[in-house]
Amino acid sequence: MNEFRDNGNSGHNGNQNKNNRKEGPMNKVLRFSFPFIGPEQRNTCKTCNGPHHSIRCPLPSWEFRRMAKDKNLCELCLNEGHSVQQCNSTFRCGYCRDRHHMGGCKEKEYYRDVNNYPASAGPIVGQELEETFFRGPSQYHH
Repeated sequence: MNEFRDNGNSGHNGNQNKNNRKEGPMNKVLRFSFPFIGPEQRNTCKTCNGPHHSIRCPLPSWEFRRMAKDKNLCELCLNEGHSVQQCNSTFRCGYCRDRHHMGGCKEKEYYRDVNNYPASAGPIVGQELEETFFRGPSQYHH
């Protein structure tokens, strides 16, 4: 099964990894990853075809991964025709710094919770947000 791998990294511990690269979220990217309330101009999500950039996709990470897999999209760049192992993109996930797209990262739900958003990331960039950033499927609604 070509699923996003779970490397066991919590992503939010701020430790150094074996390559001496700081772990945890990339604050410069994190602040751009929240969904807008309304549609975005000129953007279409490659995974769900919604009116937003893929980095802002409101789908839960598990559903984002499933839809990308069903469309045979690269787990990193979301283009067709190659696997993540063959991908030439140098991008890394802004949540955990692994080689997959942020929309499918298992850390997405953690960082989209208002209580876990790091103050060091600065203000969230985008339109006015709802009371909470991410709700996903109905079981998350109160």
